[in-house]
Amino acid sequence: MDKKLHEKFGNNFKTGLHLKADSLFLANHVNDTINYWDCDKEPKFDKRRIGPDGIDVEVNLPIEEKREEWTSNGKPMFAVHRPFVDIQFAIDKTGSVSSFKRSDSFPQQKEKGIYDEQLFNLAVQEIKTNYSNWNPAEIRGVKVNAFYVLRVKFKKAQ
Repeated sequence: MDKKLHEKFGNNFKTGLHLKADSLFLANHVNDTINYWDCDKEPKFDKRRIGPDGIDVEVNLPIEEKREEWTSNGKPMFAVHRPFVDIQFAIDKTGSVSSFKRSDSFPQQKEKGIYDEQLFNLAVQEIKTNYSNWNPAEIRGVKVNAFYVLRVKFKKAQ
């Protein structure tokens, strides 16, 4: 197919088409908040490590005194799995974060409904406190507002 395109339209047809598509997308969405995967360069956080599975937060969960509710098959829940929250938030052109929304959360357990809001609030607070200034997403070198999803995993504080 590339050969036929080259013969009919010339060497740089596909490159020109991509440039034109990006230009039209930018013109129509330059002030919108778009998904980071639609960008040439996704948002990046340089000050702390963010692994492929998100970030780890050590906390003494506020429900520690109700430990019996945090068991699975008779074992403490943290020995079986670690709770998490996937949070979608906006990173604007200056790198500031806002518009937090739950994307997914917590392994499917009976505890989900009881503690989901507390874990979401802890995750939002962690992002606002320690992960609040990002390098924004870019399309063709132009900074854009982008939605990003980050997994926040909880582990018991030592």
